[in-house]
Amino acid sequence: MKHTKEPWRVHLLDRRTMIASDIEKGYLAETRHIHSGDIELANAKRIVSCVNACADVEDDCLEEGYVKWLQQRTIELELSVMNLEEEITRLKILHTGY
Repeated sequence: MKHTKEPWRVHLLDRRTMIASDIEKGYLAETRHIHSGDIELANAKRIVSCVNACADVEDDCLEEGYVKWLQQRTIELELSVMNLEEEITRLKILHTGY
């Protein structure tokens, strides 16, 4: 699936929240103002953040949940590192006595 290349940006124009890319001329999307402008701005910023964060990830990987899987593996690895650091500290105390 082809899409407009990143980076995307949020622009405020005449009280409208617009999403655009530096590459294409014009705007890619506009968030609807059905609530207060703050919600639309927050939504547009989240859309842009997600698109830019996934810039180098293939669309099929996104559709299969790869980013969520990768996020879960990252958390597991961080916990493993913490456990190893605790074990190293414990072994140093056993070995040196302090």
